[in-house]
Amino acid sequence: MTFSKTSIYLFIFFFAAMAVSPDPAFARDPDKAVSKRDSDGDGKVSDSEWKGSSMAFERIDGNGDGYITAKEFAKDWGISYTDDSNDSPAAGKGAGTGLPIADLHFHPAQNFTAGDAAQWFDANGVRWAGSGVKGSNMGGASTRKQYADALAGRYIAFGGQSDLNGIFKNGGLNAAEDAKNPNFLVLLPKLEADLKSGAIHGIGEIFANTRASNPKEWMRRKMKIDAASNRALYALVGKYDAFITFHMHWDDDSVEQLEALIASQPSGKVLLNHCGIDSSASAMRAFFEKHANVYCELSARFKPKMPGKFQEREIFNARKIHSDWKQLIEDFSGRFMVGTDVEGDKKFGKAIRNVRSGLLANLSPETAEKVAYKNAARLFKLK
Repeated sequence: MTFSKTSIYLFIFFFAAMAVSPDPAFARDPDKAVSKRDSDGDGKVSDSEWKGSSMAFERIDGNGDGYITAKEFAKDWGISYTDDSNDSPAAGKGAGTGLPIADLHFHPAQNFTAGDAAQWFDANGVRWAGSGVKGSNMGGASTRKQYADALAGRYIAFGGQSDLNGIFKNGGLNAAEDAKNPNFLVLLPKLEADLKSGAIHGIGEIFANTRASNPKEWMRRKMKIDAASNRALYALVGKYDAFITFHMHWDDDSVEQLEALIASQPSGKVLLNHCGIDSSASAMRAFFEKHANVYCELSARFKPKMPGKFQEREIFNARKIHSDWKQLIEDFSGRFMVGTDVEGDKKFGKAIRNVRSGLLANLSPETAEKVAYKNAARLFKLK
């Protein structure tokens, strides 16, 4: 069988068009067309991220800079596109560029040193950072001390994470929820001593509901948020005006249990890791209105940490905040803090750049300062 030159050209044109035609997942949505391909979270598609033909890439890349933006997708499709990344007040533009940052989700770990972390912080304008120690052993206190010694007042220490993970790993949910578990009874007075001395700022990260948000199978669980063990921990942070932090999916039963826990200790404070993982802005608004002692950090709700297949969890990206979340953050500006949950110079740098360009630069100046560091400085008495 032979083909004419005209037939060959028609085939080439057809397949080039198919390479960029919108599938049902992001049909006629330029932002989704970018986010589906944008593996590094910079808000645009590079030639290395592009899976179609080079001819199609060059055609869509209207200015020839080697990247495809949402606006260029829209132009190629012949549809209108409004870039709302610049819809904040003019005085707020660039507000995130020079602000110091407090990162409320940075885990000390064994695969890098406190010195490594300090270099990443300094390179990206991060003044303070911290969270619980990674792992599943009883050695969290020694790692915390190394970071406290190396980073001095820059380290925001939380206790109990690795110890509580170890209790779950060895005994399952029954052990994790049992306030009389022998290992828990050993841990509790140590946490109290650290809270009393100021060695830690709170307890967590507690992995209370990780049913679909942890790559490690043994880490997945769904415990009772108001289990006896958590009530004992929450009473402890209430006694010392500290925080308990929870990693939890925003399931109805987990939310009800969290409300029961909050009611048990009015003086306690809750920091929601990842702002509830899959919570909506409307659900979080309702929760904030009911509970004045609940706060959010925003890690894993933006790239590079957020998995690409969970686009519905995204709060902001490299260039804009989703409008419902933007309004919520402005309305409850005292409740939000930055979090990254990444490590390594490249990923950490990318996360902080996205925080500055996509989150802080699109908030009013006053709110940007609060979210960047002022809320954390106030709540954790940072210097």
